[in-house]
Amino acid sequence: MPENIHVQLVWGIGVILLTLILCWAWRDTLMSERDHLRQIKKSQEQTLATMMAKREEIGNSLNRHPARASFLSEKWQQKLFPVIALDEVSRGIDSLDIWLTALSVDQKEVVIEGKAFSREGIDTFVDNLEQSSVFESLIKMQIQPLPSADAENMHQFIFHFQAHDVII
Repeated sequence: MPENIHVQLVWGIGVILLTLILCWAWRDTLMSERDHLRQIKKSQEQTLATMMAKREEIGNSLNRHPARASFLSEKWQQKLFPVIALDEVSRGIDSLDIWLTALSVDQKEVVIEGKAFSREGIDTFVDNLEQSSVFESLIKMQIQPLPSADAENMHQFIFHFQAHDVII
């Protein structure tokens, strides 16, 4: 019997030592991972600080050269205008029975072509666009009923809108 107790005692001590060794190894792994993540965070903070400094430098440069800032602003407006116009048109269509067949942008003129299930939907669409901050005025409007037996109350439309000079 005493040998059996000694064997159990040795096994118990062995299990406890093994558990302690595994806990120590796991803790060491976690500490190593924590240090690695801290290094990544520090690197990202330095990168962000560098980017913010460059951004401030560019802003100061543009403030010293207003003509350059105005030119860049106009260039950005020209590049972004088609996206802004499309965004505003999609907001104007929201929940109406209208679909577009074409949309083109030339300078500050936007031509919108489409079809609708009702004349009221077209009127609401035009009102939405006229109330937007992007479009200044409706230059030309053409609405025609579609000559089809299946298309009762269907209309086809073409609008020409002039956009505001400053939209951004």
